[in-house]
Amino acid sequence: MSDLIQDLRYGVRVLLKSPALTAVALLSLVLGISANTTIFSIVDAAFLRPWPVREPSQLAWVETSDDKGRPEELSYLECQDLNQQNQIFAGVAAFEKRGAILKIDGRGESLLIDVVSPNYFSLLGVNPVVGRTFFTDPAESRNEETSVVISYSLWQRHFAGDRGVAGKVISLSGKPMTVIGVAPPEFRGLQDFVGTDVWVSPPGWIQMTNSRPDFEGRGNRRFTAVARMQTGVKVAEIRAHLDTLAHRFAMAYPESNKAVKFELTTENTRRQRFFLPAALVLAIVGLVLLISCSNVANLMLAKTEVRRREMAIRLALGAARRRIVRQLMTESLVFAVLGGALSLLVAFWLIQLVPSLLPPLPFPLVSEIRMDGRVLGYTALVSLLTAFIFGLVPALQASRCDLTPVLKGSDSPRPERRVFTMKNILVIAEIALSVVLMAGAGLLLRSLLYTLRISPGFDSKKQMLLLELAPPELYGYDRGQSAALLESLTARLRTVPGVKQVSFARRPQLSGSEGGEKKSVMIPGYPLVPGKEAIRIRYNIVALNYFQTMGTRTLQGRDFNTFDNDRGAKVVIINEPMARQFWPAESPVGKWINIGKADFQVVGVVEGGKYLGIHESDQPYLFFPFSQMFSSEAWLFVETAGDPEGMMSAVLRECRAVDGNVPIAQVLTLRQHVQYALYTDRIVALLLGVLGLLGIGLAMAGLYGIVSYLVNRRTREIGIRMALGAQPRDVVVLVLRQGLNLAFIGVGLGSVAALGVSRILSSILYGVKPTDFVAFFGAASSVIVISLLAALLPARRATRVDPMEALRYE
Repeated sequence: MSDLIQDLRYGVRVLLKSPALTAVALLSLVLGISANTTIFSIVDAAFLRPWPVREPSQLAWVETSDDKGRPEELSYLECQDLNQQNQIFAGVAAFEKRGAILKIDGRGESLLIDVVSPNYFSLLGVNPVVGRTFFTDPAESRNEETSVVISYSLWQRHFAGDRGVAGKVISLSGKPMTVIGVAPPEFRGLQDFVGTDVWVSPPGWIQMTNSRPDFEGRGNRRFTAVARMQTGVKVAEIRAHLDTLAHRFAMAYPESNKAVKFELTTENTRRQRFFLPAALVLAIVGLVLLISCSNVANLMLAKTEVRRREMAIRLALGAARRRIVRQLMTESLVFAVLGGALSLLVAFWLIQLVPSLLPPLPFPLVSEIRMDGRVLGYTALVSLLTAFIFGLVPALQASRCDLTPVLKGSDSPRPERRVFTMKNILVIAEIALSVVLMAGAGLLLRSLLYTLRISPGFDSKKQMLLLELAPPELYGYDRGQSAALLESLTARLRTVPGVKQVSFARRPQLSGSEGGEKKSVMIPGYPLVPGKEAIRIRYNIVALNYFQTMGTRTLQGRDFNTFDNDRGAKVVIINEPMARQFWPAESPVGKWINIGKADFQVVGVVEGGKYLGIHESDQPYLFFPFSQMFSSEAWLFVETAGDPEGMMSAVLRECRAVDGNVPIAQVLTLRQHVQYALYTDRIVALLLGVLGLLGIGLAMAGLYGIVSYLVNRRTREIGIRMALGAQPRDVVVLVLRQGLNLAFIGVGLGSVAALGVSRILSSILYGVKPTDFVAFFGAASSVIVISLLAALLPARRATRVDPMEALRYE
């Protein structure tokens, strides 16, 4: 122990003796470790952190699958049957994500709601911080038609943490609902990344929306089933029991459950699907750490050469090699602990900064990025590993000191003529890793540029405001009054100066969700897949002038007009992919198709688009006129002549002038709406781009250091050359050659490694091959150019060597 304390004290003195070198090495190390700590905290929040429930490893997820093996969720009745008839689960709960409008202080706010079975909280073991959760007894749960549990976040936002909130009434989608409890702060539901604000039981949701059929039809599979496995029961036994139940349900309910099977996914298995993206992200940021360690190792090698006489004297006096190695490794440990501590401070600041750097979202991400015990443990482990990585090689090399020349007074080592010395190998490795990072960033940037060029089926560059309206029917309006309100709003907004066009639709494209709803379509003459009674196709409901307002091109036929009303024939407009699939050799305009047991005439064909996500494949799509198929959901689309954000207050003022009772749930520009659709692409490209720039900066610092070191070693040689008539440009070429030789070798090795890494990225690339020439050439050329600049400054300094000063020591 005394030897260790002595080594630690001496290590601190050695670091303080060379403050400049220590500062540079610390900076390099802090950048590498803090980047790893920050990214790990994000990965931990997004992928690794377990659910904040009782014994999350005992949870399992139950799905159904048809005879084709396609997964589906469960109906509420199936969830109830599983909970009541199984003998192998401790319980089964059901939940479904919905939306509602909270009206408070005269304003509307969109909330995410989970409709949950009464046993949801008890099964998960989640206890409220205030009040209670739902009763599990069927007789008592029927009386909770107005009961809701709210999130801790909502409690803080709108009730300032008032512990008397239980019993207070709030307005949800126009209906008074009573708060009975507040969920704990760490629990925001069981959906990854997106949090829940309110939980309501089926009786409460029926009271709010009058949607009783959602809970009565066995074929209406919209609920997620989460089960708690009993201790000691094997997964194979559970699956066998689920097969028995599936057979029993198929016999009892052949219309809805024929050929339907139950599939089980344990929570541990479900979490394993996140392993690859988590490992990929950590591996990418790990490359930055390796570059940082290589930098520090190179600096340590330079420092050990300065201490060659010290090590030689120690060895001559009888010190064992392992004692020298231990001393130097202790110094590295001191360095790593100091670097780790500083990295924690930098990482803490970066973690606080991350939310402000992320693009805005309509709903905040639920995963909280924080510095907890897991992150601290990860940082400590990384710091210890870095101490071993950058400290071992210099320690081993210093312990092999050649005693004779050093003890005779020759402190200068022999000139190095080999390319693959340890210092050069470290620089080559840094450059190679930088090429890997830059090539990956280039691929993702190219993929993002391709995504930006994808046509979404409307003019995404239009100046436009999108306004989500709270459903008027939930505020006491009947269908006629709701329709009249929408018409009044559009008519009034058209008169606002600066407004060019106004229309409305059930929901905007690229909304990320179509509510899971499709229409059953039968097309005369088109053969159906055996076992299917109709084709299921997604749809939207739009008002007059919608396509012109959005900039969607009509390819055939006509747009909707005023004659397309309840008294006229039912009409529909389809998109070009649907026309191409079902009428490849003729025009579909004028054709009749059956939709939901009613006949509709195709009156037009519009260009194809993206309806759920920007990367979806072409799919058939239907558009119905609002005048024939009314929807209580509606978004207003207001095209403006100038900046839409500048028009926002005027548009909202006119909406309130028409009817101040119905709140506007959400207002955003079309540009923001499109940005949300590109959220993941932008984040991934930004992350790898920042890491790539950080990596190449560290690598070039390493190259600059090694070239400067080589110039200092060859000062006498350069002086002799200049004394014999060498020109400054000859010296520059000599020095640059050394630096560029390392750069070219590193770029070559890095390009080969990048080809392998690009295969891993192929699953998130769109419109770009993993071997894209532009990305690889751009990465290689940029690294070579920056390497040239890094070597140029030491080369220019070499030309200023005074031959007489250099020869004085010969």
